[in-house]
Amino acid sequence: MKHKNGFSLVEILVVITVLATLTGILMPILGRTREAARAVACLNNARQMGSYLLITAAENRGRLPASYTYRNSTDDSDGCVHWSAVVTGRETTGAGDTIAKNISFKSDVFKCPNFTPDNTKSGMSGGWKPAHPDKDYQAGAMAYTANAVFMPRRAYASNEEHSRLVRLSSAEAPELEILIAEYTDKESRIMGSSASGGPGVKSHRPANGLGGAGIAWRGGEAAPGTGDFEMLKYDNMVAEAKNPSSTGDDLNYHLLYIGWDRHSGRSNYTFADGHAASHTLKETLDPKNYLWGKRVYAAGGQEIVEP
Repeated sequence: MKHKNGFSLVEILVVITVLATLTGILMPILGRTREAARAVACLNNARQMGSYLLITAAENRGRLPASYTYRNSTDDSDGCVHWSAVVTGRETTGAGDTIAKNISFKSDVFKCPNFTPDNTKSGMSGGWKPAHPDKDYQAGAMAYTANAVFMPRRAYASNEEHSRLVRLSSAEAPELEILIAEYTDKESRIMGSSASGGPGVKSHRPANGLGGAGIAWRGGEAAPGTGDFEMLKYDNMVAEAKNPSSTGDDLNYHLLYIGWDRHSGRSNYTFADGHAASHTLKETLDPKNYLWGKRVYAAGGQEIVEP
């Protein structure tokens, strides 16, 4: 009896077909597994930032840092001191201080492995560059932004009448109030300009979930508008996101600074009690369980009300 050597063409084609089918099935699964792993790594970073902020508050009479301050207390010509520098022990004041280790410092904690900017001149894989990479005391890649009701802008002395450093203990429901969120990966949303620094990506600015008087307040930059600080409505937020003119300094809602759908339609958040969790944008804006703050603690503790 003669025995065949090797495989027939039909058998080879059958094997190739089976392998191609298996590859088609497995590749999406592997892609989802990698995405899930990156989302978990981001969530771990959010937890670490929560620990940093709780420790920083404990060491500073219970007060949280500002989102940023100008190093010379006047303008951004000497750069700024960002909260990422404060919570990692790099805070230094004085216009003449040029300690290299503080400027655009390296840290994986402030990176999101799923962050890819739409303009690599202003950012990199992991996060946005500082507005002034050669001056700012800030993580060199920043994928996270603070909630201004807890951590407002305190750029210069005149800001103090519009915002104050917040005692963490003032949070009414710390387990239900967002402290840190993920930044948008869209450059146009966080572009801005200043008299001394010119145009650039403002990767130090805080976000907030405020309408009403909160729109004029701009996270502590100016006096609140007339009326109440109001919760943002989900439908209004989505409509604003679709508005092509909603960019940079012209944003009505500073919640557009956040990247709310980075992880399969969800995003990771650090809360005022230090824990971190994943939510959809709609969940965070639910008026029955509004996660962007019960009060504007940085502006006299005014209540955030349903419009």
